[in-house]
Amino acid sequence: MQTSDQLTRFIFYLCLISILLYSFLKKIRGRLWKIYTCQQSSEAEKQFHRQNSLTDLHEAVAKNSEANVRKAITNGIPIDLIDHAGQTALYYGCERGFANLVNILLQHGARHDILDVNQTSPLWAAAQKSHAEIVLALLQHGADPDQQANDNTTALYHASYEGHLACVYYLVRFKASVHLAKNSGASPLFVAARNGHYRIVKHLLKYGANPFQTQADGRSPLHTALLYSRTRCAQLLFACDPLRWIPQVDIYGWTHLHFLAKNGNIRMARLFFHHVRCELKPIDFEQIDSFGNTPLHIAMFHRKTRFANYLIESGFNIDRSNFFQWTPTMIDVANRKNQARFDESSPKIYLTQLLGTYRIDYTAEEDEMRQEVETYVRLLIFEMEKFDPLFRHDLICSGSYYERTRIGVPNEFDYMINLSEIQRLCTFFDDVNYPSGYGRLYPLSTNEAHEKLRPYLEPTIQCVSSVKIRKRFYQLLTSARAFVIHQETIQQFKHLKFEWTSGDKRCGTAIHAEWYGSRYAYLTIKIDVVPCLTVYRWPRTAKVTCPLAKPEFQIIARSPKPDQTDFWRISTSRTELVSFLSLVDEIKDAYLSLKTLRYINPYECRIDKVTYVADELLTSYMIKSEFLHEISRYPQSQQWIKGGLIHRVTSILKRLHRHLQQGLIPSFYIENYNVIDGDDYARLRSFEIKYVCSLLKQVQEKARTMNRRVTRSQTFAASESIDPSPPLRVRASTTSS
Repeated sequence: MQTSDQLTRFIFYLCLISILLYSFLKKIRGRLWKIYTCQQSSEAEKQFHRQNSLTDLHEAVAKNSEANVRKAITNGIPIDLIDHAGQTALYYGCERGFANLVNILLQHGARHDILDVNQTSPLWAAAQKSHAEIVLALLQHGADPDQQANDNTTALYHASYEGHLACVYYLVRFKASVHLAKNSGASPLFVAARNGHYRIVKHLLKYGANPFQTQADGRSPLHTALLYSRTRCAQLLFACDPLRWIPQVDIYGWTHLHFLAKNGNIRMARLFFHHVRCELKPIDFEQIDSFGNTPLHIAMFHRKTRFANYLIESGFNIDRSNFFQWTPTMIDVANRKNQARFDESSPKIYLTQLLGTYRIDYTAEEDEMRQEVETYVRLLIFEMEKFDPLFRHDLICSGSYYERTRIGVPNEFDYMINLSEIQRLCTFFDDVNYPSGYGRLYPLSTNEAHEKLRPYLEPTIQCVSSVKIRKRFYQLLTSARAFVIHQETIQQFKHLKFEWTSGDKRCGTAIHAEWYGSRYAYLTIKIDVVPCLTVYRWPRTAKVTCPLAKPEFQIIARSPKPDQTDFWRISTSRTELVSFLSLVDEIKDAYLSLKTLRYINPYECRIDKVTYVADELLTSYMIKSEFLHEISRYPQSQQWIKGGLIHRVTSILKRLHRHLQQGLIPSFYIENYNVIDGDDYARLRSFEIKYVCSLLKQVQEKARTMNRRVTRSQTFAASESIDPSPPLRVRASTTSS
């Protein structure tokens, strides 16, 4: 009997170990395969790889040439060789949608489980690009539908996100898990509801997707459907168990009605109230979030007046204060406050009046805002480093807030993330033959540098790609938010509310947050985070000496053109910050005046369904370059005060207008570098010129009025100084006496 028990336990533990071993091997099989191919195929790589790390087979697939694919296979090129990014010829075909080539490669035994450097499979790439025929072929050949990339996304996640219905059908048919979520907690159902793909929502619910599965911040699929006005998706989710979805709130205490208030859709609010009132359980609609805001506060913050009136008619209290003593009534008064009027009879102090109204005072609340934003960014980049030690960093503060040149409200912060580990492994060259203001980043001639940077090298030139670094940075930063935006972390922040929205810019990442405070009732804050490297010398193409005690400049991950990804742009942001902090206020006022004019004169244009606003047409970098040139011409502070201020501003606007017409705004620091972005300028040129012209006319009119009044006052003073001849009657009486 004892022997039988021992045998049973032995079999149990053996099965348990087998299951764990199988799970482990399944998880790392892609990495094991890479190790195997590195050891066994080194000779094949030397024989068949060219300088750009591709084989003839890769090239044939990229060109969609069936004849060349068959020829490469016949010539003995190993079908599963990978390029510098870890991608096989099969991956190329799946990503590009070449179904005939994919079938040929699969027939010749191409492996579909080899993952690239981001742990994405050929099936993942095909599903993301909506190549349904290829998705079906890969699944029929045994591809794993639940393979997860670095950010835990699956093929089903991306098919659901993009709305690729056929791909979703095939993946679900082959038993893809409907529950596997991205590292942020977003499930396939969540992203389908967010983007309004109601057929996919219906299909996922039919096959067991959990409608109550939330993101890391507690948002449910219904929350996001209400926020983005996805009516059909919301109706499908309303039909789920109301006793479970009604009490759901996110980590900030936002109810479904808070999300509706931010959106302002009255039709969806009526639909929501209809489903809620069908339940007999009483509900407090005026629940407050962690900042004390009711749904009515949220509607007023976002200027959803009709929705706010709807809530007031439904019985919401308009005099209830949040934790910062703002009532909905007070918020409404602040929103309706008219723009300040200026003394039209005093053009000489017109700009001074503008600055007095729109200059930021940098009080205790602004400093608290800075501290919370910096803490948030430091938490994010700390998590990034844990994901990938290659992206070890230092934080560099830059931009208008730290230059003390922010106008209006402090709703934008800029940070440069110095990638110190990559910096240690590289050297920067800014040759005179390169495009002005750009250079190349080459790895050091060590095994460590080439091994760590191999996925980020440009295959032909063997220099570090700015685009690959920037995209990896974006992926790491967005993934890090899942480990920062949770219940424990938000306790550190009294005013800041994190948002999931972000954007991959051409030089970095823009993330967003919201601020609730005493002085600023509500602000939407944009945080620009730019990866960079520091070079401890002054650029070879500089045309002025470095003002810093220890010369340095940064290079940022931005290329001159989309196809020139081997170049990095030289940035003097750190130098500009030090220079602006040392400027006297009389001179700095001209720069602030220009930014104030842009702030109070909104302008927008729409091109190819994209809306551009004033600060995108007339960027701060453009204004700053012309301002620094003006300082070099008029270095004395006396030339910038009183009436001189409006003349300096007029002069800068004239030069801006002329240079925009020429398509060239020269950099102050770098020789022959054009501040204007060539791609943007081609689209925006006419609008930029028109906008600057309107600002110039406004300032010139003030200057002309001021000159006329000065001339009149001088004429009047001169006439009073002359003793006029007495009238004839007075002269006659004087003579007779």
